[in-house]
Amino acid sequence: AAILLLLVPAAPAQTPPRTLGRPTAELAEPFTRVAGVRELRDGRVIVLDAQDQSIHLVDLRSGATAPIGRQGDGPGEFRLPLYLYSLPGDSSAVFDMVRPNGLLVITPDGKAGGIRPITGAEGGLVTRVNVDATDGVGRSYGKANIGRTLSGDSIEIVRLDPRSGRWEKVGMVCNKGISDLHPEWGCGRGAVPAAQPAGPVRMTGGPTPFITTDQWAVASDGRIAVVSADPYRVTMISPNGAHQVGPVLPAPPIRLTEAHKAVWLVDSRKPVATISSNGSGQSVTSYRPSRLPEPTEWPNRLPAFLMKAVTFSTDGTLWVQRTTADATAPPTYDLIGPVGTVLSRVVLPARTRLVGFGTATVYLMRIDEDDLEYLQRYALPTVR
Repeated sequence: AAILLLLVPAAPAQTPPRTLGRPTAELAEPFTRVAGVRELRDGRVIVLDAQDQSIHLVDLRSGATAPIGRQGDGPGEFRLPLYLYSLPGDSSAVFDMVRPNGLLVITPDGKAGGIRPITGAEGGLVTRVNVDATDGVGRSYGKANIGRTLSGDSIEIVRLDPRSGRWEKVGMVCNKGISDLHPEWGCGRGAVPAAQPAGPVRMTGGPTPFITTDQWAVASDGRIAVVSADPYRVTMISPNGAHQVGPVLPAPPIRLTEAHKAVWLVDSRKPVATISSNGSGQSVTSYRPSRLPEPTEWPNRLPAFLMKAVTFSTDGTLWVQRTTADATAPPTYDLIGPVGTVLSRVVLPARTRLVGFGTATVYLMRIDEDDLEYLQRYALPTVR
């Protein structure tokens, strides 16, 4: 598809960041680690608590909660639910790490139903698509399997249409990390892949902290936003494949501090999903503390954003969580419009994190001193 470089001027001088105001509702019952929230048409929400390995139907008006499905290996059951997706008509889908070949469907009345296949055909071959997103008509999006990488550093984004059972390439994204420690890893130049990086890659013997890659998100209308970190810019891909490369966005270098290191170390020790064997051929699922070793090297500066920073709201605005000079600052988001310019900036309340959007609503988790999470609903800010 043709790539159009739009000569759009950068946004005018930044207006003061906005806030969400006060929550319109908060659930009294806490969760452990929520991975996703899906709002239904009647205002109720489906909540996936990944660490608690549970799914709930929540009515924020009455405070009532009810379980959806249960732990197990039978129909309508799950073992290690990780991701929650929206489907048309108030249906939803859940990715269960133990059953990677299909998504567990949740019906509009909040019941665990059948399995939605995530395999598609291309060139006579049947291939499973690892689902990363869905759109408003039920198509699934994911990264192509290993072996379809381009030039060793970029990878295809594919779209699976459940009606035809076929998937097709709709874009590509950098597949290598961008890090101040490893500048030779970078390949994110908007929608165009760079050539294979020259020279050997240095290995530190430990994890590379504060690494990021080009990231992408899908809007309900099927638009794809590819957000690159070097330089910080957004490429919008329309459903028919046309590209619009936005302007380079302001991203002043942020010096890494000891406080940033401390926050990273705390986050790196949070429990992670694991599957092990009980010795009798049966799998055991659980969350265990991460055993990630402490880095042997730290970068000097932070990229514009870190991993899992990009999402679309229901009004079609792209939200990108930015890194901040103050390591303990509340989450700060750039709100980006259809041509890749920053329309506004929103600062969330302290000790909260974004978990989903509804019709004119934003859902956050408020985190207390014991790391318990409380679901909050806010009004979606209008873009101005």
